[in-house]
Amino acid sequence: MDEYDLVDFDDPVDATRNDRERLKPLSKLRKQIPFREIYSEEEYRLIKHGLIPQVMEDKWFIFLEDDWLYLHRSLTGLCVYKLRFEKIAAGYKVSEAWVNRDPKHYIETSDEYDTVLLRYLIDRLLLCKKVSFPAKADSSNPFAGFFSMVGWGRGNGENGAIKKT
Repeated sequence: MDEYDLVDFDDPVDATRNDRERLKPLSKLRKQIPFREIYSEEEYRLIKHGLIPQVMEDKWFIFLEDDWLYLHRSLTGLCVYKLRFEKIAAGYKVSEAWVNRDPKHYIETSDEYDTVLLRYLIDRLLLCKKVSFPAKADSSNPFAGFFSMVGWGRGNGENGAIKKT
């Protein structure tokens, strides 16, 4: 079984902005971060599928619209990340990545950590890769592993997280 077997590529239903109420746009207090990844056509299809939260453990609502990927917290509707994709010969590249820097919305301030966390969210939640949660190197919190589930939730293919209700 390869890493993409959990997702039905032929499922015509992708997440859209209309699948969630009370979405808030990315704050004007934002910062561009150095997230420049390239994804294959197959990976892009999974990313395009998005993620619709089904239960409380699903902490993210993710959708693609006009080549922009939006990552919103499912409970508050706050936009934390926004990425722009461009088609290239090898697939799709992320040409812009933005993070919310409003301390009332999101308390992380490290661009480096946000780049690592964003990679984790896409790899784990959208691409179904078995990757470890990126605990901060300076974290002395004994509950850091706990936050990987509580803070970040389930991904596509985990108990039907991609199905619309």
